[in-house]
Amino acid sequence: MQRSLLAIVCACALPAFADEAVAPDAPAEASTPSDGAAARTDSTPERSVIEEIVVVGDRDDLTLKDTSHSVAVFTTAQLRLGTEHDMTALYQRVPNVTTDPRTGAPTIRGIARNGINVGGFSGALPTSGSYEDGYFTPMEPNLWDARQAEVQRGPESFVSGGAMAGLDAVMTNDPTEARQGRADVEWSPDANDRITGVAYGGPLSDTLGYRFAGYARSSDGFTSNPSRGDGDWDSGDDYLGRLKLAWRPNDDPGTTVRLRAEKRKLTLNGDNIAATFDPNYDPFRRRAFDDADVRNQEELSSLYLELDRQIDARWRVDSYVGVIEHTLRADGDGDGFWIPFITLRSHQDRDFVVAQVRTQFDGGDWQASFRQFAAYLDLTNGRTDIYWHLDYDGPGPGLPGVVASRLSYSTPDWWFIGTQFTAHRSFGNCTVDASLLRTGQVLDADRRVHAAQLGSTGNPADDAIYDFIAQNNFPHADHHYHLHDFLYLPTVDFGYALNAQVNVGAKYERAGRLGGVWFNPARGTPNAYHDEISDNFDLYIRTAAFDDRFTLRANLFYARIRNQQIWVGLSDTDFDRQFVNAQRSHNDGIEVEATWSEGALEAWLSLGLLEAQFDRIEVGDASFSGNDFPDAPPWTVSTGLTYVAARGWFAEIDVTARPQTRGDLENHPSVTNESRQIVNARLGWAFAHVEASLFARNLLDDEYLNYHDTGALPGSLPTYIPGNPREIGMTVSVAL
Repeated sequence: MQRSLLAIVCACALPAFADEAVAPDAPAEASTPSDGAAARTDSTPERSVIEEIVVVGDRDDLTLKDTSHSVAVFTTAQLRLGTEHDMTALYQRVPNVTTDPRTGAPTIRGIARNGINVGGFSGALPTSGSYEDGYFTPMEPNLWDARQAEVQRGPESFVSGGAMAGLDAVMTNDPTEARQGRADVEWSPDANDRITGVAYGGPLSDTLGYRFAGYARSSDGFTSNPSRGDGDWDSGDDYLGRLKLAWRPNDDPGTTVRLRAEKRKLTLNGDNIAATFDPNYDPFRRRAFDDADVRNQEELSSLYLELDRQIDARWRVDSYVGVIEHTLRADGDGDGFWIPFITLRSHQDRDFVVAQVRTQFDGGDWQASFRQFAAYLDLTNGRTDIYWHLDYDGPGPGLPGVVASRLSYSTPDWWFIGTQFTAHRSFGNCTVDASLLRTGQVLDADRRVHAAQLGSTGNPADDAIYDFIAQNNFPHADHHYHLHDFLYLPTVDFGYALNAQVNVGAKYERAGRLGGVWFNPARGTPNAYHDEISDNFDLYIRTAAFDDRFTLRANLFYARIRNQQIWVGLSDTDFDRQFVNAQRSHNDGIEVEATWSEGALEAWLSLGLLEAQFDRIEVGDASFSGNDFPDAPPWTVSTGLTYVAARGWFAEIDVTARPQTRGDLENHPSVTNESRQIVNARLGWAFAHVEASLFARNLLDDEYLNYHDTGALPGSLPTYIPGNPREIGMTVSVAL
C-alpha cells in the first residue's frame, strides 16, 4: 500500500492544546484508566457522557454537548476494547468517512485528503490534517498509548489553517505524579502480525515528569507473489518511539514547559494490488504478479517545545515551536506483469519549522483569543523518476537500454502564515461565537521535467537512437514561479440551551484550499489552479436523557464548493494529467451519534447520510456535471456493544456497513468500491494487573474489493484491491 506523497501542511495552524498536559495543581490523567488491566479492575467502567467528554480537537476544549462540530470521539476504554492500532483502521468506524484504497488517507464527506483523483501526486494542498497531542504531524497517527482519538467531519478553522474536509486528533497519555504504565504483546497467526508495546511514566522530581512509549509491529500480510516466489508480498513494519516531559519551573503552578519528541518509521514491501487479464483470476486467493521489487518507506522525526503561562485569572499565553523531518520513498519496478516497460521512483525530503503564539482572555460572559501561527517548509529534494525500459519483451523497438524522464520540484522557501481572532459571548441560555482567520502562503518554487538516456548501451549507434528518442519524444521544460496568496475565512456560531439536557444551534463557516502551480508531465507545461472555497452551513442538536444514560448528537449540513481542485486526464496520452477547477459542486447530509449506557453495558449507533456531487464541471469537450464524488457512499453505519465489568469479563463487538460506490471521477460503472459489512469483536478477562483477550477482525470473513476496475475502458487493466480477510489473534496486557 503506497503512502500518500503529500500531506503538506494546509492544516498549518498546528494548535497547542495547552490544557491537555500536566495540570498545575493535579496530576494529569491521574484518574484516567489508561493503563489497561490496572484501571479495568480497580475502577468502574468509563461512560460516554457528553457533559464530561472534552473534545480536544475543538477550539476551547469544549465538551461534546457544547461543541458545534460533528465529531466522532473514541475514549480510552473504547480504544482499549477496539481492534484498531492506527487512525487508518479507526476511520472505518466513522460515518461519512472512507479511506483511499491505496494510501489509507481519509475521505471525509466525499472530500479526499489530497483532493479528487489526485492519487498522491504533489501539487495540491491537503483538505484535512492530522494532529498528535495538539501538534501537526504529516503521518497518519499511531494509536499506541492514546487516551482519546477524534475524527472531525466538516471544515475546521479554529485548529488548522482552514481545512476544508476536517481533521483527526489523537491525545496520548501525559506524565503523571504517580508512576504507571503498561506493556502489551499481540499476535495474530493469519498474517503473522506481531505487536509489542511499552509505555511508562512518572515523576523525575517534584516539578518534572516524564512519559515514554515504544511500539513495534511486523506483519507478513495476506498476499503472495508467485512471480517472485514470495509468500509475504505485502509485508510491513511500523516502529515508534516517543518521549514527553512536563516541567513546572520553580514549582510555579501557573507555568508549564512541555517537550515532546517522536521518531517513527513505516516500511511497506509490496502491496495487495493485483492487475491481470486472467478471466479466471480470483482476487480472494490474494496473489500479485509484479516481477520486481516494490518498496515504500516513510520516516518522521519531530521535536516540539511549548511554554504555557497563566498570567492571572483572566489572561493566559501559550506558545510553541516545533521541527519536523519527513522523508518519503516510493519505488515500483514495472518490469513485471503490470506495466512491463515502466519503473516509477518517487522521493521527497521535507523539513518543517512550525510555531504558534496564542493569547486568551476570560472575562466571564466574554472570552476572546488571538493567535498567530507560521509554518516553514523546505522541500528541496522532491522528484518523480519514470524509467522507460525499451528492451521489454513485446511490441516496440526492442533496444537494450533505458530512457529516464524526471519530474523534479523544489520549494526551498514555502511559508504558511495566519492570524485569527475569536470571540465568545453568553446571553443567558444563548451563546454567540465569531471568528475571522486570515491564512495564506508565500513561496518560490521550481518545476522541471527532463528526459535523457540512462547510462550507455555500449553501442554508439544505439546510444544515438536513445538520445534522439529522449530529446524528441519526451517533454522538456523548466518553470519558476512566485506565489503570494491569502484568504479570509469567517465563522459564526449561534447556540441555545432549551434546557439542561438539550442544546441546539446553527453555524456558518467558510473554508478554503489555496491555489498553486503544478506541472503537466506529458506536455511539459505549467499548470496554474485557483483557490478552492467552500461555504458550510450546519444545524445541530445535543441532548441527554434518562440520567445521562442516553445521549444523542446530530448535525445536518450543507456545503457549497466553488473552484474545486481536481486532477484529471486531458487525453489518452500517458501522464497527460493536471489540476483543473470544477466550477461548482456540493455535499449535504446528516450525521447522528447515539449512545445508551446501563451499568457495565454500553451500546452505540452512528449513522451518516451523504450526497456529494459535481454540479458543474467541464474539461475541454468532457462534462462531469451531475457525477458523484468518487467513493462517497450515500449511507454509512456503525453500531456496537461493550461490556466492562468492574472485575473479570470484558467484551466488545462492532459492526460497520456501507454500499457500493463509484471509484472514479468519471463514474464509470466498470470502476467501483464494493459494499461491505465488517464485524469486529474482542472477549477477555482481567485479573490482578493482567488482562488477556481474544479478538477478531472481519469476524464473518466478508469478501469485498476496496477497489475494482474490470478493465472495460480502453487502455485499462483489470485491477483488484481486496479488503483484508478474517484475522483472529490474542492480546496480553500487563499494568506496570
